[in-house]
Amino acid sequence: MRVPPLATNLIGSFPLEYSPANFSRAIDDQVEAGLDFVSYPQLVDMNLMFLEPLADGNALRQEDGRFYVTEDFDPRVTKEVRMWSEDAGEQLRKKKGIIPLKSCVTGPFTLAASLTVEGFEGRSFPGAYVDLLVEHPWILEKLTRYVFKVASLY
Repeated sequence: MRVPPLATNLIGSFPLEYSPANFSRAIDDQVEAGLDFVSYPQLVDMNLMFLEPLADGNALRQEDGRFYVTEDFDPRVTKEVRMWSEDAGEQLRKKKGIIPLKSCVTGPFTLAASLTVEGFEGRSFPGAYVDLLVEHPWILEKLTRYVFKVASLY
């Protein structure tokens, strides 16, 4: 595939509520706009997209908009995480011609900002974030492996 000197795409965020119809609409809008690379649309918070499917109530639990994690946390790529890219790719395959898909992946530092270690009383952001990564480097290590696996599948 030949990439134009200045390829066009968008970062993924789209100002629509999540629904299958809006997911399709966002892809169609990008195709109709003539973007060189279509992104699967981000219709929900990026951290939620990558962390919510991992919440098992034990090693990672979600409560009041926060995620609480224990050292047993071992993130695996779930079908819910794969579905964004797979659904967008399937929709693009049904269109005429080749339309490349750019899959959005958030980084381990961004994901870590949404986590609190069970029983760890840190300060408020950003101090608590620094404390978290210094006191519990295993979080960043596990999230880095997780993001690598997601990116590899995409």
